[in-house]
Amino acid sequence: MAAFDSEAFSKELQKNQQSKFLLLGDEALSRKEAFDIIRQFAKEKTYTEKLSFTVDRFFKWDQCASSLSSQGL
Repeated sequence: MAAFDSEAFSKELQKNQQSKFLLLGDEALSRKEAFDIIRQFAKEKTYTEKLSFTVDRFFKWDQCASSLSSQGL
């Protein structure tokens, strides 16, 4: 698996200006770097809403789907 490239991710984020993100991976440091980049991007864009989900075997995917499809996001 390729290593996380924080510089490339940051450039891609600035280029595409997404408002929803799904981060997956086993490497905690890579996830933290990605979270930090997204937080900085959101701060620059003055986004005020944040939803965070931790998925386990009892996770209710319908709640996640309804949150992501809401107008506020």
